[in-house]
Amino acid sequence: MFLEQLAREFTSVVEAGKAAKVDADVSLTATRDVLRALRDGKEPEDKAAFLQTLGSAGGFEPGPSEPVTLIELMAAGGLSELSSPDFRTALIRYHETADSQRELTSLTLQRVSAPHDGFHDAIYLNPDFSPELENRLERYDWDLMPGTRQQFQTIMQGNLGLSYGIEEQIVRGEAVLAEIEKARK
Repeated sequence: MFLEQLAREFTSVVEAGKAAKVDADVSLTATRDVLRALRDGKEPEDKAAFLQTLGSAGGFEPGPSEPVTLIELMAAGGLSELSSPDFRTALIRYHETADSQRELTSLTLQRVSAPHDGFHDAIYLNPDFSPELENRLERYDWDLMPGTRQQFQTIMQGNLGLSYGIEEQIVRGEAVLAEIEKARK
């Protein structure tokens, strides 16, 4: 029962990680495109497309959460009861990666959430935003966009680290699944 639950949760984590990686890559690409436009100092001709790019660039993807069964197992000291050292190591490594990802997510959020930066002056959120809308942004002010450079650089740095962390979560989640398969035999 325990192995089956852990297998289900880690299968979900790996799949969620793969989806998160796609989203993280979209955001990272969009952030690079915004920074290139700012570096070049020329407003893109297609303003609607640039607004979409800004919407994709303004966020970040933290990746999948840690499986509940692993959290419970660690809290109860149950790792020592596992007979396979490789299985214990795989679970610990996954936990360390998930923990690092939480810390980086928190740090990135703190750094990009300052209300008195250029980002919040230049980019206007759509107050009527809903999931059905294509973009959560209403408009931007190109003349104020140079003041957003630091914010987008911070977002890009955070996204690079988070994207790498998501990759690690996928790899380490797959390693846990391989150890579960060995334990089932």
